[in-house]
Amino acid sequence: MVTANYWGRGWSPSSLNFSDFAVEVEATKEAGPDDNVFGVIVRLMNRTNYYSFLLSSDRYYQIAKLENNSWTYVQDWSKSSAIKTGDAMNLVKVVCNGDKFSFYANNALLTDYNDSSFAYGSLGLYTGAQSEGNVTVAFDNLTVRAIK
Repeated sequence: MVTANYWGRGWSPSSLNFSDFAVEVEATKEAGPDDNVFGVIVRLMNRTNYYSFLLSSDRYYQIAKLENNSWTYVQDWSKSSAIKTGDAMNLVKVVCNGDKFSFYANNALLTDYNDSSFAYGSLGLYTGAQSEGNVTVAFDNLTVRAIK
């Protein structure tokens, strides 16, 4: 479980680097408002260089790239009926294959993105709050598989 007071808290379970892979994790809101933030960080080079795929329990998602501490919003907050609301579990999945990224919520493809800024990196989990703090999200069944 990861708890965040206001904007956010990230956690990286290992220092392993991955290049072409699929990562998926079950995320369930345990406490806090539905306008929360939770998701996956991929190709994490360091604190100022990575991609993020974030969802919220009120059916929104965002895809962003942080490069040299400057944000590019690949997909600004957009609503999707594929994202479950409230305390329901959401399956968060990102596929990174070369410079192509595919982002899924509950096995529904939300969008693809092409970018070659970071060819590899570690991964992490993220939880945050937007309007009020004390958001707790439980992450379970994290899997990472190589893409050949």
